[in-house]
Amino acid sequence: MNLIALARTPDSGITKAEIEGSLARIDYGANLHVPIKSTDGKSCVLPYCPEAAVGQTVTASGAKIASVNHTNDEKGEPDETIVELSKTPGDVVELLIPAPVTAAARMGLSVADLEAIKGVVNAL
Repeated sequence: MNLIALARTPDSGITKAEIEGSLARIDYGANLHVPIKSTDGKSCVLPYCPEAAVGQTVTASGAKIASVNHTNDEKGEPDETIVELSKTPGDVVELLIPAPVTAAARMGLSVADLEAIKGVVNAL
């Protein structure tokens, strides 16, 4: 909230655009951006991603993970994650897997706190 007060002060040097950029980076960091290696219908092959879990919404279109399987390479090391989605992912090149710890959480901000801050910033 101190940044918002600074943005309201004309000679502070902090602009609304800078705060919006910071909020956008916080939003971006709420998810792991996992590249899709290949896809076949609703099935997507990803690099190994232990954070993938059934029920997560992973695309802007609302596709959710219906199943998760991890594969190992010939040495027995984790290799890939295969997820089955509730619907085809479309033309996306990455899945947005919820991050186990977000920047907002590390700052002690809830989703409601972030939305309230965004509302104040939009009113500037």
